Amino acid sequence: MDGAGTVRYIADQAAVVVTPLVSRIYAAAAELAGLAEHLLALQGHRYADRP
Repeated sequence: MDGAGTVRYIADQAAVVVTPLVSRIYAAAAELAGLAEHLLALQGHRYADRP
């Protein structure tokens, strides 16, 4: 395998490893955003109940 082929192979392997990881990071970020929104709503309700 020549140098360019080796680099291409390594880049392909990196993409195979990194793509699912990036997908998980985006999913976790979306879950955290949803949790933050939920907590803010709960906090708003808590303060709304006070006189």
